[in-house]
Order: sequence, then structure tokens, then C-alpha cells
Amino acid sequence: DSEEAVAAGCSVACTATLERLDPRLGSVQHSRRITGCQLTLQRDSHGELRLRLAAKTHSANLSAKGVVIFKKFWREGKCTLRLPSESAQLLLSNCPVDRLADFLKLLFVKQQCAASRQQRAAPLRQLQQHRQPALPQAETDISPVSAADLAAVRARQAAAAAAAAAAGSAASTATTPQRLQRKRPAVAPAASAAATAAML
Repeated sequence: DSEEAVAAGCSVACTATLERLDPRLGSVQHSRRITGCQLTLQRDSHGELRLRLAAKTHSANLSAKGVVIFKKFWREGKCTLRLPSESAQLLLSNCPVDRLADFLKLLFVKQQCAASRQQRAAPLRQLQQHRQPALPQAETDISPVSAADLAAVRARQAAAAAAAAAAGSAASTATTPQRLQRKRPAVAPAASAAATAAML
């Protein structure tokens, strides 16, 4: 898969069902089916990923923070995007298979890169929030996947694999302390002398 193919997947045409979920139970509270819509991956002024759903009858702008991708049926032009920060999920269908594949690749790579950046920038962002008032967010189209993005994702995956391997190695080489041998109690001098006298 080339980087050009991934970069081309910033949007996908689809039929979408937007389900609003109960924050505590996870059950569907409200569902709306939207036909003939375009789903586009964007980034706001704070660097957060967002999903813009646009159609003639309905539009929505949803946070993609922490998005969970269910792509088991992507070859059928279907997938589900769970959006925990919105207490919602998007059920996509009737997607062109190649465009859906590119879109999901782009979403995954950008999500991994955003997670790395947010982890590094969290202390600075908290300081800025205390000093500056929040500004209105403006959405811009997502940039294509770059070689640096792909390298960052591979480095993140390699670090996670190395940490898991190190943890497994440490667990397998750990030894349990040997049980201390019980020593026979020493005989008191007086008792020992009495026993010797009785034997004479």
C-alpha cells in the first residue's frame, strides 16, 4: 500500500447511521440514518481529530478522540466507528471498498500520531489553558500521511512490542525464594547436662 493511496482517503462517501449512546449503559438512545453523505477527517485548531458528516438533510461534527475502529466487514463496504468522547457511534455502509480502506488507514495513522503528540504536549497544554482563555475551534482538512507519520506509528508499535517482550522475559526468569530449612532447636545446657547424668 503506497502513501499516495493512504493520503487520498481523507473522505469517503457512505450511508451513515448515527447512534447516540447512553454514557453509563452503552445502549442506543437515539438513531438516525443518513443517506448520500460524505464523511471527512479533519483537525481543529487545537490539533484534535474530528469527523465531519455532511449530507443534504443532516450534518454533524464529531470528535474522533479515542475512536475505536471495527472493520471486520470493510470488504463489504461497511464499518463501525465508536466515538467514546461523543457517547456515539457511526455505522457506515454502501462505501466504495477502496475508498473505505484508504480512509480507515488514514484514520488509524493520524490517531496514533495524535496520541503520541498529546502525550508529549499534555503538561504544556495544561499550563496554556490556565493562562489563556479557550478560543473558538476552527476545522481544517487533514494533511496527507507523511513518512514521518508512518515512522512515528512504527516506532510506537515497536516500543510497545519491546516492552511486552521485556515484561514476559522478566516474568519467566524470576525465581521463587527457596523455603528456609527448619533447624532443630538447640538443647539448653541445663537440660543437656541432666540428660547426660540420667544416662550414667
